[in-house]
Amino acid sequence: MKTINYIFLSVFGLFVSQFSLLNAQQPIINYIEQGDVEFRSGNYLQAIDNYRIAIMDYPENTKIKQKLKNAEKCHSAIDSIELLVQRGLLDAARMKVAMVLGLNSFDKRVQIYYENIIQLLRNKPFGMEYVSGKQLSNGLFVGDFFMMENEVSVKQYADFLNQANPNKENLLKYIDLINQPQILVLNDKFFAKEGHENMPVVNVSWYGAKAYANFYGYDLPTSWEWERVAFEQSLLNENFLENAWFMHNSGNRMQAANAMACSNCLFANLYGNVWEWTNDCYQAKGVYMVGCYYHTIVGGCFRTNQAKINQFIDHQRSETMLETIGFRCVTRIDEFIVSKRPSF
Repeated sequence: MKTINYIFLSVFGLFVSQFSLLNAQQPIINYIEQGDVEFRSGNYLQAIDNYRIAIMDYPENTKIKQKLKNAEKCHSAIDSIELLVQRGLLDAARMKVAMVLGLNSFDKRVQIYYENIIQLLRNKPFGMEYVSGKQLSNGLFVGDFFMMENEVSVKQYADFLNQANPNKENLLKYIDLINQPQILVLNDKFFAKEGHENMPVVNVSWYGAKAYANFYGYDLPTSWEWERVAFEQSLLNENFLENAWFMHNSGNRMQAANAMACSNCLFANLYGNVWEWTNDCYQAKGVYMVGCYYHTIVGGCFRTNQAKINQFIDHQRSETMLETIGFRCVTRIDEFIVSKRPSF
């Protein structure tokens, strides 16, 4: 009888241990399975996130590594597909889609994916360009988003004030109208001064920039999103920084919001011209602050010494309004549109 009890307890203990191990592994299995579902649906960014979580607990698992590699390969290919579409090379774009998916070019799934990319590009917000997600050098992954090609202009901001009609308290918080050489107020209406319509709007606080972005369903970029675009654009254009509007060539004055620093740039004035507000709260090292009183600014301005690269990122109090600070907006893909990628 004792022998039977011992065998029973041993088997029961083994069952309990196996059950506990299965339960411990279940969350990881869920991440892998969800990653597979997202990958099959073409939602590569979500698939990447799930596989990365899974691989943290199983860093030597070659199958998960391969799944992650495939998802990253498909997601990164969107950049080159978009570039082919922009150049009108539609057949080449379709062939690229087939190659990425590992399918015959006549497979119906290739056509579905290709058409959805075309639709996404056609539906992009006016005045914005699509930027695909990418892992930065610091390991951070920035998701897909659209970014304004130009800094927000004086006319655009005057139109916003007329449409939003902020109360006096908010108006004073948004923009410095007393020391404002760009905007006129007449009969409670706002107008861009003649000759300033296409200049970047300045003397706007972070609150004013954020209010503009939110009013149109946009947001301010994070410093990482800005870096994703600005750094890559500078790499693609050898003389980019030399041609940007800094102290050496600006004549100590800002240029138009759409004044390109290079002929093949998709975005104007990411470096130079005016600093740009970001969505990032600035916290000084070793200083604990309750709330967010400072925000990061990026890009430098027409008074910045181009040689001082470290001056391209700085910070200011959120209520600061200066003639050297403007902004541009982004809208992230998940916020802009429900995924248009195909379900296979």
